[in-house]
Amino acid sequence: MIEVRDLSVIKNGKAICSVNQLAVSKGTKLAVVGENGSGKTTLLRVLAGLENQFSGQINVAERPCVYVHQAPFTFRGSVLSNVRFGVEGKLFHTKKVRSAAVEWLERFDLRHVINQNATTLSGGEKRRVALARAFAVQPSVLLLDEPFAELDTTNARLVEQLIEEADCTVILSSPTIDEHWPAWDTFHLP
Repeated sequence: MIEVRDLSVIKNGKAICSVNQLAVSKGTKLAVVGENGSGKTTLLRVLAGLENQFSGQINVAERPCVYVHQAPFTFRGSVLSNVRFGVEGKLFHTKKVRSAAVEWLERFDLRHVINQNATTLSGGEKRRVALARAFAVQPSVLLLDEPFAELDTTNARLVEQLIEEADCTVILSSPTIDEHWPAWDTFHLP
């Protein structure tokens, strides 16, 4: 369960995120929707524990909680090593780490670039690598900041399907509601 009450984030004297009340049950798929500058990213950063300059009450009972930034980060090195990095702290057996990383690269349709330097990938490929790394950890909560940005239609549908199948709570931000998310809960930021 995730609960937010009376959240206020103020930067340089300006309120950049305000949420009176939000409750997210375990296993929920929630789209946080709002225009640019409405505080979507800030809300996700607060939930992830990356933003500590706020007032209000936040309770994220489920752990681990993984946040994927809207500008996905990749490390120098192979695509495989990028995804392994996410899993290495959770799994200690080298073969299991590699197996989990390869599985998620395959699920995100990235097998063909597994040995390529991750910094040479396109924006959409980097996004899928960052998402594969997050999913491979098998978190209780996934916080995804605009996960469909830079993705073509085919890969956006693939990512959408993987999010839908995820066995965890997923909170994603988006400037718009996608017609393919009818079963998802939505939370609108003004």
